[in-house]
Amino acid sequence: MAYPCKFCGFISYARTSRMLTETVRETYYQCGDYENCGKPFKTYSESYAVEYKRKLLDIRTPVDDRQMELPGLTA
Repeated sequence: MAYPCKFCGFISYARTSRMLTETVRETYYQCGDYENCGKPFKTYSESYAVEYKRKLLDIRTPVDDRQMELPGLTA
């Protein structure tokens, strides 16, 4: 997983991560520009679920007999 460095903007890579709670993850990154920056930093990410009720729709697409045959493949 890549993330821009907070100090120089170069691509940084995740070194390790851990779950702090059921929804929050702490991830440690290190800058990929080792010669000029190379600084480690950490981020926190939170996940959440949006709950909604799905409506069951009785929509059916008609199947045309011509759709069942592929041209050039008939025996």
